[in-house]
Amino acid sequence: MTARLTPDRSTFPHLDGPVLILGAAYTGKSEIAQNTLEPQAKTVVIGTADLREGLLRSRVEELRKLRPAHWDHVEAGADLGAQLSSLAKVYPQILLDSLNQWVANRMIQNVQKYSIEQLTQHLELEAKSLYQAIESLPSGCRIVMVSSEVGAGIAPPKAVARVFRQTVSRINCQVAALSPSVLLVSAGIPMLIKGSWPAEALSQLEATTALASKERPMQRPQPKG
Repeated sequence: MTARLTPDRSTFPHLDGPVLILGAAYTGKSEIAQNTLEPQAKTVVIGTADLREGLLRSRVEELRKLRPAHWDHVEAGADLGAQLSSLAKVYPQILLDSLNQWVANRMIQNVQKYSIEQLTQHLELEAKSLYQAIESLPSGCRIVMVSSEVGAGIAPPKAVARVFRQTVSRINCQVAALSPSVLLVSAGIPMLIKGSWPAEALSQLEATTALASKERPMQRPQPKG
């Protein structure tokens, strides 16, 4: 028997917020984000995926079925910062899923309007509005945000793809700086890379580690010669 690397997910709602959950695609970020919120609380999910795309629409529908039936769902507006501030006045819990899809959609909607330099500046302004909204959230509002890690690998050959990667990576860095708790998900396993596990979680981990030590068989000394 080995000790768990992370505590039971029932303790995740006690992580200090805002909470940012990072990871590669389809590693379980959205499911873990749901576990990081109180299921009985009044909650709104801000979706950012382009529902015209069949695969994304299927994924969104799958996630909705997993969430509590009383949770509300809205689509991200043009001004995500203002929308977040408005929803925070009504809902004690907000799930924003995901930052990378929000950037992708804002780029699709504006790529024909601006040059690459103008598009970059436009995205930076929208991101600043989001940062201000996160910093200004009322104390009674808990927000959990999901985003993908997109910076690994070689630089994309297309300028638009490079702007997307650059923008998402910078937003991830800034939102992580604003979040007391940051989880990195790899192969479905959440690792806390910023912040501290709640006291309940630490007690649970200590008990598991102690049990594992007791059950570990003793190593018999090997005969010499």
